[in-house]
Amino acid sequence: MGARDPDTINSPPHPLTALTLAEMHARRWLVLAVCPTCGARTHVDLSALRRLLGDAYVLWGRSTRCKSWVRWEVDRRCPGHVAFWASSSLTGTAVPLRMSGEVRDAVELRAQAAQRR
Repeated sequence: MGARDPDTINSPPHPLTALTLAEMHARRWLVLAVCPTCGARTHVDLSALRRLLGDAYVLWGRSTRCKSWVRWEVDRRCPGHVAFWASSSLTGTAVPLRMSGEVRDAVELRAQAAQRR
């Protein structure tokens, strides 16, 4: 028998659980880029992003311009900016990867630990 609430098996994403791209990939989080302007939802390939930006890159609190093409003008891309959302399982709760005090503290603590080494 399965659980009725998938979040009891895999807790929703939290910055103290996985802060960097490498940690998100190791935990097999599903990451989406969601544009509120055009409504586009794009899967984010964490392994490709790790190769491009590095294992220590922090996606929490980041945003980028939407890559969808919606118009037939000079600049055809959507003018919106995507927000990143993560889920720990296919049916689990998706959480926005927003910058918060916890994220800032975790990044600062990791930087201090790296300096001490």
